[in-house]
Amino acid sequence: MTSFGMKVVALAGLVGLVLGSNGCSSKGTSAWGSGTADHVVAQNKPAGERNGSVAAKERTSEADRALIENIVQQNKASRERIQSAIVDLKWTGKFGALDQQSLPPGFPSNQASFEGSGCWLFRGEWCAVSKRLVIGEAGSAAPRVDAKAMVLNDRYEAIVPNVERPTLATIYEHSSIGERSTQRQQAWNAVSAPHIFLYAFGTGYFPLDQFVMMTSPEQSPWEVHEQEGQDGVRYELHQIGPQQNRNVLVVESNRNFLITQVLGYKLDGTLGAKIEVELQQLPDGSWFPKRVAHKGPNTDLDIIVERVELNVSIPDSKFELDALPIDKEHGRLSRFDAFGRNSWLVYRDGHWVPKPANEHRRDSVGPEQEGAAG
Repeated sequence: MTSFGMKVVALAGLVGLVLGSNGCSSKGTSAWGSGTADHVVAQNKPAGERNGSVAAKERTSEADRALIENIVQQNKASRERIQSAIVDLKWTGKFGALDQQSLPPGFPSNQASFEGSGCWLFRGEWCAVSKRLVIGEAGSAAPRVDAKAMVLNDRYEAIVPNVERPTLATIYEHSSIGERSTQRQQAWNAVSAPHIFLYAFGTGYFPLDQFVMMTSPEQSPWEVHEQEGQDGVRYELHQIGPQQNRNVLVVESNRNFLITQVLGYKLDGTLGAKIEVELQQLPDGSWFPKRVAHKGPNTDLDIIVERVELNVSIPDSKFELDALPIDKEHGRLSRFDAFGRNSWLVYRDGHWVPKPANEHRRDSVGPEQEGAAG
């Protein structure tokens, strides 16, 4: 993995800690993992249920649990109404030692600035990404180009880590998207970032329903603050971590319950991460991110949605291995089956077949580099 790739992987872990993640999966029907709310949630709670400071709460009240359950369901329903999408993004930013004191041991200290552009296709849980980064690292004489292409469908995820020299692709098979390991899900999110549906519909790293499920209401109390406005209710969801670190999510009820701000506070009470999402209303009346500003101890990222088309027809072929720009004549495919067993394939007569033991091909990169930055 390149040094820039190490930065992104380490950064994802660092901000994930700031946002209180623990790597659990998102299985289950309830945000709390124990069933759905069985009554209609009132928009305003009695004043008597709002006593005490957030930091002093020991458990989530039943009223707050019901409110959060409703908010999660409304946010998830907004995402599920988008059956398919084509999204073009441009982004700029920096990774690296913007705040030296907050770096974990072994984190690379040199900064990297970058400009990126790409196209994301979504259909249900399926995804196809092509993106290009121009990276300038401190101390480097010339910028480096990092171009990737990847697809995710019900049978596998496949990645070409270097579109500039596409002699290697890696494929990870699975029985279903939902049955992938947490490690694979996190690796996919890291390499396919910036994943626009993780903003507004999530914390920037996890969908909202998954993030809420990852925090037990007994171990990590939540409290909901409401602000009445002329055009609807604005909710602030306060989540307290096991060591009293705090996360705040701001949800706009009049904008399809999308998240417009995420604040992650460190143990000393100072702000560790801040995500602000500017929304746009589309012709069909739905809301979608227009711009995202993501700032943290070692993150300064600005994302602009240049084009978005929702609920359009996208053929299956766009999410298949053949859609990737692989040099089939000279390249090879590293295959990991659903049990993690690895084998090598080459392209012969229109098919990928096991590589003959006596055949040698020269590759510019190895499979361990497929997770390099994005």
